[in-house]
Amino acid sequence: MKYKNNVTIYNMYEGVKCCKGAEIFDTIVKGKAFKIEKIVSNGAVSPEGFWYKQKLDEIVFLLKGRSKISFYNGEMIKLKSGDYILIPKNVKHRVEYTSTRSKCVWLCVFGKFL
Repeated sequence: MKYKNNVTIYNMYEGVKCCKGAEIFDTIVKGKAFKIEKIVSNGAVSPEGFWYKQKLDEIVFLLKGRSKISFYNGEMIKLKSGDYILIPKNVKHRVEYTSTRSKCVWLCVFGKFL
């Protein structure tokens, strides 16, 4: 809904259509030194042998669902609805599991935080 003062209301859970095994990325806003994106996952995992290695720090909020994130050093973190983590830049990580019964809705904020 758009208001007269050019403010628009969006909802994180509207339009959460994602096929099983898929992941949808939606950039909410992007600037020179930051990016905020919504990700919806439905049983999606990182490809075999693939590791994320971001150039910016990343705060990952799991708004809905369950997931497992593994790190190159062998550590694995389980996340549930409401959990969030801060992943420093250049730390290799991958998504090992995302729930299907309740699709994962993520809010990821990339920037210089550390």
